[in-house]
Amino acid sequence: MARTAGDTLDVFTMIDIFKYVIYGIAAAFFVYGILLMVEGFFTTGAIKDLYGDFKITTCGRCVSAWFIMLTYLFMLAWLGVTAFTSLPVYMYFNLWTICRNTTLVEGANLCLDLRQFGK
Repeated sequence: MARTAGDTLDVFTMIDIFKYVIYGIAAAFFVYGILLMVEGFFTTGAIKDLYGDFKITTCGRCVSAWFIMLTYLFMLAWLGVTAFTSLPVYMYFNLWTICRNTTLVEGANLCLDLRQFGK
């Protein structure tokens, strides 16, 4: 609910906000990919000569379990983002289909009157 004219966000401001959120998510996934690459290096046998066998396998198992859990949580979050962002596409497709199949009635240029959902 907007109490004054300055309380609302226009569409272009929301698009700018979403643009920066997407930039942040892309950067976070890039950093996460680098961390997974480093974790893969440290859990293989290539580092055994440097630190020893038992220490690497124990630490590698803990780190691998942590990254598996974190990757699973990121997957669930990404499914939520996909579901949330697919709703506007679904609504646009439905409105486009409705407006494409309507005929002009009494010279009106409206295919769907959204005032019936509000005040």
